[in-house]
Amino acid sequence: MLWQNEPSVIVGRFQDVYSEVNLEFINNNNIKLARRNSGGGAVYHDLGNLNYSFIIHDAKFLSSPERQDLRDKILSRADGSQAEALSPEPLSSAELAKPHENFLSRPDGSQAEALSPEPLSSAELAKPHENFSSRADCSQAKALSPEPLSSAELAKSHENFLSHDDDLNNNNNKIFKYFAKFIINALGKLGVTCELSGRNDILFNNQKISGMAIYKHNNIILCHGTLLYDCDLNIMNKALSVDNKILRDKLARHGVKSIKSRVINLKNYLVNIKDINELKLKLQNNFELKPFNLQPESLSEIDLIMQNKYLNFAFTAQPVSMLE
Repeated sequence: MLWQNEPSVIVGRFQDVYSEVNLEFINNNNIKLARRNSGGGAVYHDLGNLNYSFIIHDAKFLSSPERQDLRDKILSRADGSQAEALSPEPLSSAELAKPHENFLSRPDGSQAEALSPEPLSSAELAKPHENFSSRADCSQAKALSPEPLSSAELAKSHENFLSHDDDLNNNNNKIFKYFAKFIINALGKLGVTCELSGRNDILFNNQKISGMAIYKHNNIILCHGTLLYDCDLNIMNKALSVDNKILRDKLARHGVKSIKSRVINLKNYLVNIKDINELKLKLQNNFELKPFNLQPESLSEIDLIMQNKYLNFAFTAQPVSMLE
């Protein structure tokens, strides 16, 4: 999806607006402020910037064994046989009845009445509690006062946490690399050679022309980014500059003099593109994008979310610790 915004500053999910944004400047210049669900840094949008969004199922990034396991689960039949992809045979009456019978079965094996089951006995109620309280060695743990984990158990838990974090970072790197190639290849066809730098920046002549971010929800991945064509870099530099000594020291330690010195517009290098609308059309054709019209009920739902969440300054300005 390709889209544009009127002048606005968009902060990442975990950012503090008071440290990242010149609030006085953007208020005085009618620049909107919003918080997005994805991570990453603060960005400036205007009509000289083209945004892109890719949405895909996360099965794309599973390993071959994981993908095969997911496929087997999706295609498995109630009787244990395998259904054909995209054209499974309908379940038999017996297969349809089986889940219903299992749902209504009582712990003693009798059948409960739909929507009005008899209450469980005291013994039945106690059974789940006993299972919940049981220790790995089959002894009983004390309710609400378990024995502390041993040093070895704590170390193992810490190792598992770090391993999980590494897996997430590695997977995110794969996602960035996968989607960046579409932008890099498309721009290459238009005569500019770009490269992925670090995790999520696309550079031209060692200067940034695009930054990407990721948001995951259930099994869906959103990867989106900016593409600087003819953005007002002076306004960007002022909107994203703050009178914050800690931030200035951080930039200095990393050798970053200003936002403006790190970014560049593509307008002067895409010599065969007359304006951003032509660039958008070229990218649409390259990605083979087709128009998609949202239904009125979807537009109403989107508007409600925008009013209740994204236009609510309490959400935009809330501290990092308050974010979900």
